[in-house]
Amino acid sequence: MAAVEGNSGLGLCTVALNLQDINGENENTLAVFVDLDGTLCPTDMHHVVFYFIYGLPSTRQRWLKLALFFPYLGFIVGPACLLGEGATIKLLAWLALSSVSEADAEVASQEVTRRLTQLARPQLLAELKSHQEHGRPIAIITGNLQPLVAHFCSSINAACLSSRSLVKNGYHTGFLAGGPLIGPLKSELLHGIFESQPGTLLSGVYGYGNSKNDKAFLSVVEHARAVTPDSKLERHATEQGWPSHHHEVEESDHGQQLGGTARLIFVAVLFVLSCR
Repeated sequence: MAAVEGNSGLGLCTVALNLQDINGENENTLAVFVDLDGTLCPTDMHHVVFYFIYGLPSTRQRWLKLALFFPYLGFIVGPACLLGEGATIKLLAWLALSSVSEADAEVASQEVTRRLTQLARPQLLAELKSHQEHGRPIAIITGNLQPLVAHFCSSINAACLSSRSLVKNGYHTGFLAGGPLIGPLKSELLHGIFESQPGTLLSGVYGYGNSKNDKAFLSVVEHARAVTPDSKLERHATEQGWPSHHHEVEESDHGQQLGGTARLIFVAVLFVLSCR
């Protein structure tokens, strides 16, 4: 058993995994690390934030946050993209979590779980279940926010390695407790879990990712898998000889995505009309 907390001041969640010496007595005790957005689920972080806001039990707080979220949607396709992934996560953390109580966040996270359970790629879920049946512990490794996705991770019996929220007096401040878990920080965390030196290939460990942002942590695991990868990751996977799995979004998934977008636009129109 290895309990690990993110180093370098990341403030990542403490994780306990049943990790024995994978080259030692128990060769079947391995680990599997899976990116969430775009890999396990065909979503982006802003989808998850919307699901969370939609699930907030306070009607007043829900509408106030939606009033801020809709202008953000117009901003995200422009200047926000230039800010980088880390800055975007910090902005989304403030939008979703500022002034939300821990109790209300737990309620809203159940809505996130409901949506992600519907959207999760069945092919990859089946593969993860097979890993678990072979005694390999699963961890979701994501830049997404712990209060939003921890409940979903628990629902699939996976540890949650994610960006932590700063909490004071039972309320989320909207700030991160450390930096967002992205890019090279994912591989740094993996080396911390296995107590290995940076640059060491983690023997027997599996990793699943979908974008160029996952390249760093996939490069340190022995069994890297590219899941419906973007062009940059697919090119790198081909160069490295990593298997690529292209999971088509099923009809029901298209419906979920389009339905969510339509509802979002509909709510925006209602909000504008109500303000007149």
